[in-house]
Amino acid sequence: MQKNNWTIKSLLEAYKNGTAKPADVFADYIAKIKTEDKKLNSFLSILEDYPVGEFNSSQELSGIPCALKDNMLLEGTIATSASKILKNYV
Repeated sequence: MQKNNWTIKSLLEAYKNGTAKPADVFADYIAKIKTEDKKLNSFLSILEDYPVGEFNSSQELSGIPCALKDNMLLEGTIATSASKILKNYV
């Protein structure tokens, strides 16, 4: 399957059979966001340094990349809801 064209099912299968690793998949998506988002400007921040764990088959969505809206709280990150009033809200 082509990079950045994964389904959850195909990605979990690739992790299980060892043809993909979460760190590589996340790096591919971050690279795509950096090039594609210049047109869309849809991401307020990208957590490039956020630790990516190893695949754990006992966790249902282990290793699946996702995007969080900026009004969702993630420990240790700023959640501004795109508001200047909340610019330093952690």
